[in-house]
Amino acid sequence: MNPREIRALQSAGLTPNDILAAMTGPDVTWIPAGLDLDPARFADVLATARVLDDTVRPRH
Repeated sequence: MNPREIRALQSAGLTPNDILAAMTGPDVTWIPAGLDLDPARFADVLATARVLDDTVRPRH
């Protein structure tokens, strides 16, 4: 995911929920630092999202 594209969606008036729905699919997604809905940080945080599969192993 590209933070510039996410910021453009924010500038177009999409809410974080709208952006999440548009950019994620049915796969389970993990954001390493957790989801931050603050508009100033949302794009950078969402850009770190990873689809969970055999190559991604979140630490507990």
